Amino acid sequence: MANKQANGNQSSRFNQSSNAGKKKVKYQSSSYSNQENYFLLVIAFVLAVIPLIIHSKVYEPNLAQFDWFSATLESIDVFLYYKQLWFVIAFVVMLLCFAGSFFNGKRKFKFEIILIPAFVYAGLSLLSTLFSKYSSFGYSGIFEQFENVFCLLGYVAIVYFVYLYVNNENEVRILLNVLAVGALIIGVIGTFQGMKLDFFRGALGKSIIASARVPADSLSFSFDEGRAYVTLYNPNYVGVYCTLLIPVFTVLIPYAKSLVERILYSCVVLTLLVSMFAAQFKAGIISLAATGVVILILLRKQVLKKWFIILPVIVAVVGLFIGVDTVNGHNYSNSIKTALTVTKSPGYALSAIDTQESGITFTYNGQKYTFTMSASDETGTLVYSDFVLTKEDGTQVPLTWSEDGAVMYFGDANLATFYMTMSSADFLYTQDGQAYQETYPAISLVIDGKEWKFAKKDGVFKYYNYYGRAADIETAETALFDGYEELASKRGFIWARTIPLLKKYLFLGSGADTFSIVFPQHDYVAAYNNGYGDQLISKPHCMYLQVGVQTGVVSLIAMLVFFGMYIVQSFCLYGKKIGDSLLDKFGVAILVGTVGYMVSSISNDSSVTVAPVFWCLMGLGIAVNTMVKKQREYEKQQ
Repeated sequence: MANKQANGNQSSRFNQSSNAGKKKVKYQSSSYSNQENYFLLVIAFVLAVIPLIIHSKVYEPNLAQFDWFSATLESIDVFLYYKQLWFVIAFVVMLLCFAGSFFNGKRKFKFEIILIPAFVYAGLSLLSTLFSKYSSFGYSGIFEQFENVFCLLGYVAIVYFVYLYVNNENEVRILLNVLAVGALIIGVIGTFQGMKLDFFRGALGKSIIASARVPADSLSFSFDEGRAYVTLYNPNYVGVYCTLLIPVFTVLIPYAKSLVERILYSCVVLTLLVSMFAAQFKAGIISLAATGVVILILLRKQVLKKWFIILPVIVAVVGLFIGVDTVNGHNYSNSIKTALTVTKSPGYALSAIDTQESGITFTYNGQKYTFTMSASDETGTLVYSDFVLTKEDGTQVPLTWSEDGAVMYFGDANLATFYMTMSSADFLYTQDGQAYQETYPAISLVIDGKEWKFAKKDGVFKYYNYYGRAADIETAETALFDGYEELASKRGFIWARTIPLLKKYLFLGSGADTFSIVFPQHDYVAAYNNGYGDQLISKPHCMYLQVGVQTGVVSLIAMLVFFGMYIVQSFCLYGKKIGDSLLDKFGVAILVGTVGYMVSSISNDSSVTVAPVFWCLMGLGIAVNTMVKKQREYEKQQ
C-alpha cells in the first residue's frame, strides 16, 4: 500500500456509510493512516513496560553532606532508579524521532494553544534546575524519588510525541489495549499480594529483583503481607495508578469492539479495584467518587438507560471492598476513618528546643527555660559542670543530683517529668569518601520519656539526631495547616511546613528532585511530636506543592492552566453531545482517568512509577480531542 507524503494542505480521510437511510460520517485518519507507525512502540513502552520495571541498584545517594541524613555512602533502590533510567532513554529516543521527522520532512509538525502552558512548565523546570544550588541532584535524581529534570522534560515531550504521532482511532485503540495488558499484569500481582500471595517474596520474584551486589537471600520487605505495593514502590502509588486507570477502562467496557477486549477491560478494572483496596489507598475513594461525578455528567443518558446493570455493579464493588477489608482485618476502613477525622491538635507540652554556645533553651507547657553549663577540657577530656536552669523571667530553678550522682532532677513542678544524665554521643561524619565516628561526652535530657542527647562540638552544642549526626534544632515556619498536623494521615504536618517555602520559589524553584534538601528537616521537636521523629521527609505528599517548590510557583500555575485547558476543552466537546464514534468514547475515558489522577495527586506526589503513564494519557487525550474536533467540523460541512 503506497505511502503518501504530507503536504501543506490539511488532509483528512473519512468513511461514509448508510445506516437505515441516514448518512453517517466516520473520521478515519490523517494522511498518515496508511503508514506503519513505529512511533507507537515508544508510547507503548512508556505506557505498559516502565511501570513494571523492578530491579535492585546499589548507588551513592551523596546526601551524607547534610547532617539530617545518614552518613552512609551507599543505598539500595529497587523500584525507582531503573524506571528513571529507562524513561530518560525513552525521552532521548523521542528527541531523535523529532529530529528525524524534522530533517526528512515526511511528517508535518503541528501545534495547539493548549500545549503552550505545558512547554512553559517544562522550560521553568529546566531553568530551576540549571540555576539550583543543588542542581547535581536535579540531573541524577535523589534518594527515594529519582524523578530528575530529564523526567520532567520527558513528561512534556511525551505529551507532544503522542499528540504528533497518533493519527487515528485504530492507533488509539491499540495503545489503550497495550495499556490494558500492562495494567492487568499490575492488577494481578496486586490482587495476589492482597491475598497474601506475594510473587516477589518467592524465589522467582526475588531473582528478578536481585543483582550482583544484592543477592536474593538478602532481600527483606517493609510492607506487611496483604498490603499491595506491586512494582510501584509504595502502596500509595499503587492507589494513584488504580485511580488513573480504573475510570478509563470502566468507561470503555460497554464500548469494546470485541468480546476479548470487553473481558480484558473488565479484568483490569476488577484486579485494580482489589489492588487499590489491598494497598489501603484512602484517597482512592475520594478520587473515584470525583471521576464518578464526571462520568455521570458526561454519560448521564447512557447511565440512566443501563441503571439495571450499573446498580448491581456498584453493589458488587462495595461487596468486594468489604471482602478485601475483612481479609486484612479492617485495616483499610479503619485507616479511612482516621484520615477523614479532622481535629485540631490540643498542643504539645514540649514545643521548642534551641541549641546555643553555652547550652540549650527549651519551651515546655508555654514556659521558656535556658539550661547552661560550662564545658572544660583541661584534662584532655571534655567535662560539663556549673549547671544552671533559668526561667524566662530570670528565676533560677533548683537542681539536685541523685544519691549516686547519676541523675539530675529539676526543682520545678512544671518539669516533674524531666531529668538529666551524663552520656556520650558517637557522632558520624564522612570525609574524602570515607565514613568516620567521633565520640563526645554528652548530656541527655529525658523529657516525657524521650531522650534528647546534646554534646558540645566545634564550640556549640549540637543535637545528636536519629542518624547519629551532629545537628542544629530549628523551629520551622508554618502556615494554613498549623494545628491540624494530623490531617490526611499526618500530611498536615508536612503541608504546614511546605507552604511557607513557596514564598521563596515564586519564579524559579529549588530544582528538580530537591524537595528533601530545602524542607526544614531540622524541626526535630515538631517532627517528634507528630510521629516523624525517626523519618526523613523526602516528599511533600502533594504533587502541586512538589511542583511549586521544586520548579517554582509560576511553573505550578502553568501546569494547572494546562490541566484546566484540557478539562475545559474536553467538556466543551463531550458535555452536550457524545458522538457515535469510538473516538468520543476514548476521549471521555481518558478525561475521567486523568481527572482521577489529578484529584489523587492532592495528597500524593508525582513519581516516575506512575507519572509517565499519566502524561502519556494527557497527550493521548489531546490527540483524541483534536481528531474529534476535525470529525465534527467535517460533519458540519456535509
